[in-house]
Amino acid sequence: MIIDELGGLFAVFDGVGGSAAAEIASQTAANSTRQTWKRVLTKDRQRRKAYTFLEDCNKRDMCKVLEKLILDSDEEVRTNGADRAGTDDLATTVALAAICRQPNSHDYTMFYAHVGDSRIYLLRGEEHLKRLTHDDGLLTKLVENQIVNEYHAFRIDQAMRADQLSEVEYSYFRLRGGITQALGGPIRQPSIQIRSVFIPEIASYFVPMASTII
Repeated sequence: MIIDELGGLFAVFDGVGGSAAAEIASQTAANSTRQTWKRVLTKDRQRRKAYTFLEDCNKRDMCKVLEKLILDSDEEVRTNGADRAGTDDLATTVALAAICRQPNSHDYTMFYAHVGDSRIYLLRGEEHLKRLTHDDGLLTKLVENQIVNEYHAFRIDQAMRADQLSEVEYSYFRLRGGITQALGGPIRQPSIQIRSVFIPEIASYFVPMASTII
């Protein structure tokens, strides 16, 4: 996990499989992300003295920055992580968010991305907790392919008993924990969805969560 309150980077990594190799994968990805982010801040800090949030989101391509964080971590898991683990069968999910300050204001933009089924939620004032990411998993693919809609996908995911579901829905339920991609996984250079949300005066709070936390 990364909690860099001064630098404005927050992330969770959840090793796939629960083995020692999975822990190495998550540690390797976290270390790579942390070091790459420090280099980004160091370059930005040439124009200022303090170690703090990036300034003026419009002066840099934040989507490219987050993409680099994730792709560099993916490569580290495949190389140094595999060397440490003694196997190339290791992978980890990631969910990360970076805060960038808007110029001449106390407002911010949060850029976020994920690979796998680690999630990011947003809690804004008195509003309900809002999920920002969609898992790289079976249910998401079923929605994308219009086999089920989002309502039924949520109902399947949250079902407590088999008798709440049809036979087909129960087959989806049993497979819902699988993921379609991860850092270090079979797919090289995973597909990354990067989005942003406006945060006035940090009045909102985002919650990155590992897949084991619901």
